[in-house]
Amino acid sequence: MIPNMVNRREVLTGATVVIGITTIAGCSGSNQPADEQTDGQNQTTEQEQEQDQENSTQNQSLTNFELNWVEFSYTISSGLSSEIRATNTTEQGTDPNEVNIRINVYNGEERIGSDNQWETVPATYHQDFELEIPEVSETSETTIEDASELIVQGKERDEEYIDLRTISGDELRGRVSE
Repeated sequence: MIPNMVNRREVLTGATVVIGITTIAGCSGSNQPADEQTDGQNQTTEQEQEQDQENSTQNQSLTNFELNWVEFSYTISSGLSSEIRATNTTEQGTDPNEVNIRINVYNGEERIGSDNQWETVPATYHQDFELEIPEVSETSETTIEDASELIVQGKERDEEYIDLRTISGDELRGRVSE
C-alpha cells in the first residue's frame, strides 16, 4: 500500500508543478518581442490573420502599429470579450509608443457596448489587448444577436481614433460559436 501512496504523491506533485508553471506563464504578461513566438503560435496567428483578412473589412492603419489578429469569445454571464494583438512596427532601439485599442458594438446606428485599453509597447514588440463588453450578454438587455457590427479602432497618443477593422454581426456570431 505504501508504494501506491508514493506514486499518487508523485503524480499529484507533478501535476501541481505543471499547473503552477502554467499559471505563472499565463500571468507573466503578454508584452513580447514580435519575433519570439513558438511555431504553434505562428501557425495559429497566420491562420487567424488570413481569416481576419478574408472575413472583415480592413480600414486604415496606425502610424506605428500593425493589427495582427482579433479573437472573440462570448459567455452567458460575462458577455462579449475580445483579444486583439497589435505590434509596434518602429525600428529596434527607438522609444516605446503608446496605443489605445477600442472596440465598439452597434445595433444599427446605436452603440450598445464599448471598451478600450491603453498600452505602452516597446519597438518591435507586440501587445495583447483584452477587452470586455458586459453590456452584450445573455444577462443584459442586449445579446450578441442584437449586434449588427463591431468596429475595432485605434489611436496613438495625441491622435484621433481610426477604424482598423470592421466586422459584421453575422461574422461576429460565427466567430464566437467556433
